[in-house]
Amino acid sequence: MSAILATSVQLLMRWYQSCYACVRWSNCVSHIFSLTVGVRQGGVLSPLLFNIYVDSFLQRSQSTGLGCRIGLCYIGCVMYADDLTLFASSLCELQRMIDICVDKAANLCMQFNTKKCSVIRFGPRYRFQCSDVTMLGNSIKFVNSTKLLGV
Repeated sequence: MSAILATSVQLLMRWYQSCYACVRWSNCVSHIFSLTVGVRQGGVLSPLLFNIYVDSFLQRSQSTGLGCRIGLCYIGCVMYADDLTLFASSLCELQRMIDICVDKAANLCMQFNTKKCSVIRFGPRYRFQCSDVTMLGNSIKFVNSTKLLGV
C-alpha cells in the first residue's frame, strides 16, 4: 500500500512542478509563466488538496479547547475555502484563538489580511466599550453587521 501512496505523491509533485498558465483578458493573452505556489484554480483535485493542506490548521484550533461547541460538535473555527470564522465566548478567548491561528498560518506559509477582518459581538453587553482585539499588531474593527460568503 505504501508503494501506491508514494507513487501517487510523486505523480502529484510532478504534476504541480510542471504547472504553467497564461492570462487571457478580452482578446489579449499574456506570456506563459510557471505557477510556483497554490493549487490549480478550477482543478478537480484543488479543493481536496487545499482541504488536506489546511486540515492541520483546523485540528490545531479544535485541540486547544478554545471556541464554541454545540453539544459535542466543535464550531469554534469554521472554514470555507479561504474564509475563516472564529466563534468564542469572550474577547479574551477570541484573542487567544486569533494568536494561535496567526501562528499556525505562518507555519503553513499563509497570512491573514487584517483589513478584511472584523469582530461582531452578541449579547446584552455588546454595546459596551471593551479592549481591542488585535492581529499582527493591528486592531481589528468592531462591526454591527457582517457578511460571510456574500450572505
